[in-house]
Amino acid sequence: MKKLLSLFLYLTITFSIYSQNRAYFYKNTFRTEDFYLNNNSINDFEAKGQVKEIHDGKDVYKFNKNGQLLKVITNDSILKRNVQYNESGKISQILIRHLDREEWKEECFFKYNKDDKLINKSLIGYSHYFKTIHYKSKNKLDKAFYLRVEGQDTLFMEEKYNYSKKTLTSIDRVCSSSANNQYDYGLYDHTEHFEYYDNKVLKKSQIIYKIISEMHTNQITSLYDQNANLTMEYVDDSTRSYMIKEFIYDQNQNLIKEIDRGDFDGLYHNTWDYTYVFDGKGNWIEKKVSYIFIKPSHRDYSKLDFNNPFIKENRTYNRKIIYY
Repeated sequence: MKKLLSLFLYLTITFSIYSQNRAYFYKNTFRTEDFYLNNNSINDFEAKGQVKEIHDGKDVYKFNKNGQLLKVITNDSILKRNVQYNESGKISQILIRHLDREEWKEECFFKYNKDDKLINKSLIGYSHYFKTIHYKSKNKLDKAFYLRVEGQDTLFMEEKYNYSKKTLTSIDRVCSSSANNQYDYGLYDHTEHFEYYDNKVLKKSQIIYKIISEMHTNQITSLYDQNANLTMEYVDDSTRSYMIKEFIYDQNQNLIKEIDRGDFDGLYHNTWDYTYVFDGKGNWIEKKVSYIFIKPSHRDYSKLDFNNPFIKENRTYNRKIIYY
């Protein structure tokens, strides 16, 4: 979570530091925008209970008694993020501003219908983002329209939601970009299909792109366990080129291991191991990360050399939690 707010601001997700220029695994500008606007609960910060504040280095996250994020003060108090809620407890506005640059600010606004369902979301600032949602019924989405303007590029996406009775089975997406950015897979037309466990928890999602080219990936598969934890992201298939990211959790749903492997931009294998120290409330206050990157063998680039790791690094992150 260290410097988590930087993820919000740069709106960038990378798959591997050694394959950044082909980080195709459904980066999708619109989805990262949703992440940017919706990280507003203690659950999003790997915390639980009556958390009042989380101090992570120089960053301070403040919450109300309902576990909703109220304010973020980060980077030596230069950047502030304030969140407001309506009478129903829904987010109504987010204001982000740079304290030593009055011209730098971003404002996010949320509107709801009579059933407290989100119907409009907008972001005004460095970039401009708009989302409009239509419903078939109280609990069924029909269509959503996204528009984002950033610099000289205008991005557009339309979503169509498909159901079998009350169950969402797929989403059709049609995308376009004025700059015709071929390196953002979120801007290719595609359909995302869903499968569920018996208890209706999401089990699998798979994106099938409406393109035919040996130069591009044609599918992205995500798998989940019965606790709704993401366990695997699988890009393309192993008969050509692929990227696989695996996540392993302990019995308390804490992430304890990540594995990145694939052959985009060359064969690679990265692992992250996590160990924690918890406080009396069950929230981690110390996280140790062990990182290993395995490179291909000098003698045979089709094989990995596990005996000589290219990078082996250990880091420790600490945070302080204040409760109500």
